[in-house]
Amino acid sequence: MMEQYKDLWISGHSITGYPGAHNSTPVASVLYQRPDNSVVDLTTLNVHNFAFEDHEVAELIGLELARLIVDSCYPELLREREETKRDIERQRRNSPYRRR
Repeated sequence: MMEQYKDLWISGHSITGYPGAHNSTPVASVLYQRPDNSVVDLTTLNVHNFAFEDHEVAELIGLELARLIVDSCYPELLREREETKRDIERQRRNSPYRRR
């Protein structure tokens, strides 16, 4: 599950612990979409000790955790996004394949 939230993209998904496992743990990600449509993962939280039998519930919990991360760390995430933008621009300027 992905949605835009406060100028960032958030994602909630679930992973299983090991092959054959029936429990899923929630994963929360905060993402930034670059102008070229590639995606940068600003931060990810995987809650290993919080297992659910229903993977869809784990995904919803992951999405809510991502929303909480954005709410509590919004200024830091924006700084990280701006640093990423500067890094991309610096790499583009220093690229030997740059158009002149």
